[in-house]
Amino acid sequence: MRYCSFCVLLVFLAVNMMALVSITYAQESDIRIQGLEDNQDLADWVDEAALLKFEEREETVTSRFAGIEPQVEKALKSKGYYEPKVAFDNIAEPVVKIQTGPQYTIGSLRIQGDNRNLEDVEKGDILDAAAILTAQEKLKNEISKETCYYSLTVKNQVVLNKTRNTGDVTIIVEKGDIASFGPTTFKGAPSIKTSYLENFIKYEQGACWDVTKIEKTKNALISTGLLSVVNETLPETPYSDGTVPVIFDLKERSPRTIRLGASYYTDEGPGIVVGWQHRNLFGAGEELDTNLRANFLEQSISADFEKPFFGSPDQTLNIDAEISHLDSDAYEEYKVSSSVNLEKDLTDNLSGSLGGGIELSRIQDKTDFSERTFGLFSIPASLHYDNRDDPLNPKNGWTWGVETTPYLDALGESSPFWKTTLSATTYFGFGEEKNTVLALRGRLGTINGAETDDIPASKRFYAGGGGSIRGFGFQEAGPKDEDDNPTGGRSLLETSTELRFKITDTIGAVGFVDAGGVSDAQYPDFQEGLYVGTGVGLRYYTGFGPIRFDVATPVNRREEAEQPVYFYISIGQAF
Repeated sequence: MRYCSFCVLLVFLAVNMMALVSITYAQESDIRIQGLEDNQDLADWVDEAALLKFEEREETVTSRFAGIEPQVEKALKSKGYYEPKVAFDNIAEPVVKIQTGPQYTIGSLRIQGDNRNLEDVEKGDILDAAAILTAQEKLKNEISKETCYYSLTVKNQVVLNKTRNTGDVTIIVEKGDIASFGPTTFKGAPSIKTSYLENFIKYEQGACWDVTKIEKTKNALISTGLLSVVNETLPETPYSDGTVPVIFDLKERSPRTIRLGASYYTDEGPGIVVGWQHRNLFGAGEELDTNLRANFLEQSISADFEKPFFGSPDQTLNIDAEISHLDSDAYEEYKVSSSVNLEKDLTDNLSGSLGGGIELSRIQDKTDFSERTFGLFSIPASLHYDNRDDPLNPKNGWTWGVETTPYLDALGESSPFWKTTLSATTYFGFGEEKNTVLALRGRLGTINGAETDDIPASKRFYAGGGGSIRGFGFQEAGPKDEDDNPTGGRSLLETSTELRFKITDTIGAVGFVDAGGVSDAQYPDFQEGLYVGTGVGLRYYTGFGPIRFDVATPVNRREEAEQPVYFYISIGQAF
C-alpha cells in the first residue's frame, strides 16, 4: 500500500514539474538582452513585446531573426525611448545589445474638438504609448455614452522636441452627425421567424445611436447556433430625419446535428450515445434533442423539447420523455417517465425552475427480492447559479444548486417522500494562462417522509462510480445487505478535490481525491466511516472539450470494492 501511494505521488510530482517547465519555456525567449541589466521591467517588456515572436519562428537560423532590430526599437519607443541604439549579434549566441538613450516625457497635452479633459495622463508623465491609447479610448467611450454621434473618431498626434526630450500630444476628436436607430430588417434566413430574431436586438428603434450595440446584437444572433454569418449594412450618413436603418445580412447553418459518443468505465463497461438534434423545429429556436444511450448497466431512449422565450424573454419551456432499463447489483428497473417544467433566468447567472412529472416503473429490489410497480407524481423545483468562465473546461468561477422534489405514489406502494440535494463546485486557476487549476466539488442529499425500505429503490441515494466517488464501483460506496448488494440510503455526501494542469496545449494531467458515501439515516452520520478513493488521469483537449482518462483505486475499505483499480474514459472533465 505504501509503495503504491509512493508511485502515485511520484507520477503526480513528475508531471507537475513537466507542466511548470512548459509554462516557463513559453514565457521567456532564449535571446539574451544586454544593456538593460539595471531596468528589469523594461527588459521584460522588450522580451514580451518584441523577442518572443522570433522565438516562435521555424525558419532557418539566418532568416529567423530577420527584422529583429526594428521590432526592438518599436518596443522601446512605445515606452518613451525615441533615440535607442539597437544591435543584434548571433555569432556565439543570439544577443540584442541596447542603448536606450533618454526617456521622453509629455511636454504639452491638449484635446482638439472637445472640451473634456484626458484622464490618467498629464503633462510631465512618461511618453508611454499604451497609457495614451488607453486614455484616448476612455475619452471616446465617454463621448459615445453622452451623445449620439453616428461617427466618432479619436486619434492622437505627437510632435517630438529632441532638445528637451519631450513630446507634445494632441488628441483629435472628429464628430459626425447626431443619429438614432431606425427600423431593423433581417435578410437571408427564410426558415427563421423575424419575431424570434427580434428578441436578440440590443437596442430600441428611436434610441440614441450606439455602434457598440450593433456588435452586441451580432454576437447575440450568432449565439443562437442557427446562423453562421451575421453582417450589417448601414448607410454612409443618417437619413434626413436623423435615423439610421439597420439591415442584417444572415446566413443560416444547418439546424440538424447527429452526435456519436463513447465511454468506458470499469464498473459499467463500454458505453455509447447516439443523438439527433434539431435546433429550429418550428422556426423560433425550438430545440428537439433525442438520445439513445447504452452500456452494460443501463439502456435508455429519450426526447427533450425546449421552447425559448415562452411567455417572456427570460423563460424557457422544457418537455421531456424517457423509456429506460437499469440492472445493477441493487435493483432492476423498467421505467417510462415524462415531465414538464418552466425555467426562468432570474439574473445573468441565476436561474430557477418549477414543473411536474409522472413516471411508471417496475422495480425488482435485489436486497429483499420484492417486485413492485410504482406510479409516481412529482413537483420538481430547482435553483442554480453558474458564473464559470467555460462550462466544458472551467478555470475560474463556481456553481451551486438546490433541487427539491416531493413524490406521491398514485398506486400506493410507497409513502409520500421528499428528496432534496445541494451541490456546489468551484475552480481556482493559477498562473498567467491559468494552466494549473484546483477544482473542488461537494454534494449533499437527504430524503424525508419515509423509511428507506418504503422508498422505491431507484429513488434512494447511492454513491460510487465515475461521476461520484472514483475508486469504487457503481453504487458500491454505501450500506449493503448480507449478500453484498447495495441497499441505498436516505442521505448522501460526496466531495472531490482535483488538481488539473496542462503539459502542452493539447495534453493535460490531473491528480484527485474523492470521498463520501451513503447513510441509511435521514442525514449523513457515517457511523461506518467515509469511502475514500484517489487516482491520476490524463486529458486530451479538443475543440469540443477534453477527453478524460482516469485511473482510481480505493484508499480505504478496499475489501468492499469489487476491483483494486478502476478505469474511466469519457468526454468532458469529471465536474
